[in-house]
Amino acid sequence: MIKAALGLSLDQVARAFRSALIGRTTVDSSLIDALLDEKGQLIKKSGILALARHRPSLDEIGGLENLKDWLKKEVVS
Repeated sequence: MIKAALGLSLDQVARAFRSALIGRTTVDSSLIDALLDEKGQLIKKSGILALARHRPSLDEIGGLENLKDWLKKEVVS
């Protein structure tokens, strides 16, 4: 849940947690999805950013071959 809240201000985190917890009687993994949905809504309100929930692999990113080669070497080391 902490990772899901990264990048939000303290007020935004409190608002997102409150919204995600409404109507819940248990805390389970679906709470993280609800928190991410709330985070996405808060970010979308800025009108500048959008929350990307899919993290592309290096193969899905075009170009930057030198950087991708360096990253692959550093992760293996």
